[in-house]
Amino acid sequence: MRFFMLTSFQNMEESKFLIDCLNGKGHEVCLFQQHDEFKKQIKENPVPPDFLLVDYDYYNHVRYNLYRELSSMSCTAPAIFYNDPQMKKTSSIQNYWYSLILEYYYSPLDQLMEYKKILMDLDYAVGKWQEVVDKRQEQKDLMRYFEYFMKGIKPEAKQEVGEDEKNKLILSELKAAPYLICKKLIENANKEVSTENLLILIQKPGKKPSIATLSCAISTIRKTLKNAKNSDIRIIKTVNGYTLVKN
Repeated sequence: MRFFMLTSFQNMEESKFLIDCLNGKGHEVCLFQQHDEFKKQIKENPVPPDFLLVDYDYYNHVRYNLYRELSSMSCTAPAIFYNDPQMKKTSSIQNYWYSLILEYYYSPLDQLMEYKKILMDLDYAVGKWQEVVDKRQEQKDLMRYFEYFMKGIKPEAKQEVGEDEKNKLILSELKAAPYLICKKLIENANKEVSTENLLILIQKPGKKPSIATLSCAISTIRKTLKNAKNSDIRIIKTVNGYTLVKN
């Protein structure tokens, strides 16, 4: 099937992700960022689109009705908003889209069945994008929590100190290792980070850290997590390293 997609600049990443998924399903997608060019190609392109995908954020929906405009252009290709906020309120995105097609378009039964197949592929693509969004949100939540409970062991800025401040600086350096390790594990949440990579992370010039140093840092992080209220983050020892998981 041949898609025409109209997208806004702020949702370009999502659009390109959906295009890659649809291309992988054997579809062809033409991307537009300008409304006038989008309309022109619908009217004049010698190979008309089979389906239209439109960015919900592109229009002011109080003033603009996409379906009315397409009808005035005698466009028979169904159009849906691929990021319609109403999708979050329905138990089945496919059925929601299909109901819109039935409401705004008249098509033979065999063509409606073909649209159902398209909607399955689109639903798959949107679902994969939602996984990306959810993972990024989880990452943000973890990082916010990380900054909260790791305040007490965040390394201080390097500075020249006198004899009376040396002990304070040594403590600061000792605290840097668990801070860096925990940050690395959160950035790779639910993935194994190898022991070798963690050792490289905390290595100081001319001094290679030992496995014991790494184990001590991990213990510090686990103790901090244990003392944190409502902590549902755990660090698990794996075959080749460690993994941070959120229950």
